[in-house]
Amino acid sequence: MNFKFLVSVIFCVCIASAAAGQVQLGVKTFYGVNYGGKTVKEYVTIAPLKISQIAYEGSQSRRGLGLSLYSASDKLFFMADGLYSRTGRKFALQSTNYKRTPLDPSLKFETSETNLRLVAMGGVKYKNFKLGAGPEFSKVLENNEDLSQLNEVTSTGSNFKSGFNFLIGYEFGKHVHLDLRQSYIFQDVTQEFKFDGVPMEMNSNQKYVELSLGLYF
Repeated sequence: MNFKFLVSVIFCVCIASAAAGQVQLGVKTFYGVNYGGKTVKEYVTIAPLKISQIAYEGSQSRRGLGLSLYSASDKLFFMADGLYSRTGRKFALQSTNYKRTPLDPSLKFETSETNLRLVAMGGVKYKNFKLGAGPEFSKVLENNEDLSQLNEVTSTGSNFKSGFNFLIGYEFGKHVHLDLRQSYIFQDVTQEFKFDGVPMEMNSNQKYVELSLGLYF
């Protein structure tokens, strides 16, 4: 799906929501921690026979800032965020032979990436409380990784991700919003990697709990 098309769709939704109430422009900062568990998977090469145990050890915090549009009536709200985000993932090579003898210490690998995130949220209001949900789409602007230093691992350079968010928030007057989000990324944590030409597919996804603070004008 074209990223520019998604930007256009979210922009049009923002314009449409303006008909229902006042639209505010704001600045937002956020900090999220990953709560997904560790995953280990074995990858096999035939000639020579080798079993590589590679672990996903979690993700770094997700943090950043950006702009936000907010529109609300008495009972409903809509919010669209454009956010600059930084995060990363951690991997470890635990063993490399068919006997599965552990490496001591294991070899550590990391990714670090910056993303442009687009998040659209809608839901209900009760007094100053908000309860909502909505999708997010992100494009990787810069990605650095060293996992492909392993002979069998290659990076495909995939740079598009999507996910879904649930939100509970509180409005302090008309200008300050404090939101708590649960975010689930659909793509696998090894989305852009192949092992011996086959997608690594650890069957694990990034999951975040994220706190954001917005100031609207």
